Amino acid sequence: MGFTVSIAQVLMTLSALAYVEDDAPTKKSPPPPLSAVATALSAELKNPTYNTKNQWVVTWGPIQYNPTRNLAFVARKRGTNTYAVVLRGTVGSFSSFREDIPTGQTSFGFGLPADAKVSIEFDRSFKGMLATPDPTTNTLLADYLRTTALSGSLNLYITGHSQGGGLAPMMTAWMQNERKDWSGSNHQITNYTFAAPSAGNPAFAEWIENNTTTYMVRNPLDIVPHGYATPGQLITKGIPSRVPLGWAAVIEVAAGLSYATGPWAQPKKRHLLPKVPMTGKYLDQVEGQHNHNSYLYLLNATQTDVGDKSPLKKP
Repeated sequence: MGFTVSIAQVLMTLSALAYVEDDAPTKKSPPPPLSAVATALSAELKNPTYNTKNQWVVTWGPIQYNPTRNLAFVARKRGTNTYAVVLRGTVGSFSSFREDIPTGQTSFGFGLPADAKVSIEFDRSFKGMLATPDPTTNTLLADYLRTTALSGSLNLYITGHSQGGGLAPMMTAWMQNERKDWSGSNHQITNYTFAAPSAGNPAFAEWIENNTTTYMVRNPLDIVPHGYATPGQLITKGIPSRVPLGWAAVIEVAAGLSYATGPWAQPKKRHLLPKVPMTGKYLDQVEGQHNHNSYLYLLNATQTDVGDKSPLKKP
């Protein structure tokens, strides 16, 4: 079917709503309990002004793998066999940010070639999510999908923004391996990622390209998709704008670390959004261009009330 804007708008909305507990936790303000997150998420999905149009409902999860606080849930479009597996991006805790800094690579497994490797940190968190049951039904994702497949052919989307987008190709590769044990064979699996960093090495990226339907949606002025394969381009291409001298030194160090822990690569099937430059402080531009509501804005979708509104303004 190819890349579809309306589908991207819905999946990016679901990815944005995954940040429903967006405020960074502090000692005075700890993260809310998962039951409260589930309640808030369900309430957000009822908003008819979003591109989800009050047509989606959570059917598994949300679950949270600790200590890295990776959150995932499955949503279903009412009256259909269309589902979305949604993976949340980085939230405001040290362990969540630490997951974004790879120390090396490890073979992914799950039926992929041995030379297909992923970030050690992503691998640990991904497998942790697979081992975390729905707190209400005590059902693992693998069991939930296997049971759901009995109802007929499934149209499955895997999606996420930022860190969640980095983990989404891993979820897609795992699901391709799992589907051989599902009832029937006409299950459609499609991966839409937003602002995703690299998950693994060239062999992993090549396997994703050749064996899955994957679309990587990128804001050309967002720095995150350049980690970890192309951090040097932030300087050479001026992303999101001309890099200040001090930050250029930080990026050079990051590029060295990427080289030392790599090589890294991303699948090549990308969908680039329009460029909407910002002015102001460099870090404000970095945050604004990466903002999940900015991705909705660039997709001409309704922004959510989760997190900060996009600072982008088209001329």
